[in-house]
Amino acid sequence: MNNGWTSNLLKANASKLLAIGCAPLAVGLALGTPAWAGSPTHQIVLNVQEVKALDKYDELSLGDIYARITIAGTTQSTPILKQTAAVGQVLKPDWQIIQNVGPGVHPVKVELIDKDLSQDDVIDMNRLPNRRVLEFTIDTRRCRIEGFASDYNCKSPISRTGKEAKAAEITFTVDARPIRSEVSSR
Repeated sequence: MNNGWTSNLLKANASKLLAIGCAPLAVGLALGTPAWAGSPTHQIVLNVQEVKALDKYDELSLGDIYARITIAGTTQSTPILKQTAAVGQVLKPDWQIIQNVGPGVHPVKVELIDKDLSQDDVIDMNRLPNRRVLEFTIDTRRCRIEGFASDYNCKSPISRTGKEAKAAEITFTVDARPIRSEVSSR
């Protein structure tokens, strides 16, 4: 499909919508963004349930770990678990990140970080070589997680294990919930 042709078609329809009083939809079409861009309709909820250190993260002490999660371009970090990442220990941090989004497919990036005084280290959770972080997408319409060897339905436990130095095993779930508007009773 020719992007110039598509752009011109969108702009032509946007001017017609504007003429009949549909300004929000017209603006969305003219900019090439969905009409819902300013009004989230779903919440993506990522829950980190377990983290198991497979290697020693720090030479002189236990690791101080946290997760940095990016959903649809917005990055959030969990609280730091201080001095807890002993090799073989299974942690149950119960970290939850929630991001409001519109309908459709959204990118997700999960990083597990060892907090250090000088420089934070990214922990390997990805079985692929030279890819320490996890990157995938969630479709809020179909409630499907894609980007792994197998696709998952929402709320299905996903476990991944790193193979390189400073590795961990992580188990998490991802869900897409509709945002329910509050209706006041009179």
